Amino acid sequence: MKVIPMGRKILIKQDAKIEKIKNGLIYLPESEQHQPPTGYVISIGPKCEQVKDGDYVQWPMEINTTVFIHNNEEHLVIDEQALIAIMVDV
Repeated sequence: MKVIPMGRKILIKQDAKIEKIKNGLIYLPESEQHQPPTGYVISIGPKCEQVKDGDYVQWPMEINTTVFIHNNEEHLVIDEQALIAIMVDV
């Protein structure tokens, strides 16, 4: 089943930067603590104009995100306008 977000929402698979260590504690490497999160666009809503499936994107840590579970994987749903950048190889 394919999930299609509504409007200008995008479905993102966030990069795994968090490491779980003993006793269930979560560790975020120091080099990543102040970096905005990044991930790949899995699906886009019908009104999205700037991103496409497969784009590598970055968004601010401060925005509200919705966690969506599909095929036992966590994905984020955010508004396209909240993105900081679409990252491309040059």
